[in-house]
Amino acid sequence: MFGIAALMPRLGAAPMMIILVVAEIAAAVVISHFGTLGSPQRSLTVTKAVGLLLLFLGAALAIR
Repeated sequence: MFGIAALMPRLGAAPMMIILVVAEIAAAVVISHFGTLGSPQRSLTVTKAVGLLLLFLGAALAIR
């Protein structure tokens, strides 16, 4: 079973969408840092790391 299909009934629509958006942004930062999938390589800066941390904290607070 796919992750979204399994988690949607348990978590609900809003928390699932929050998780999807946070995961997509985090994946974009990782892909950008390593330059995979043909994207230009941009290093992870302190500002980006703090932004990701705040994004994760905000998502955790929103899901609670």
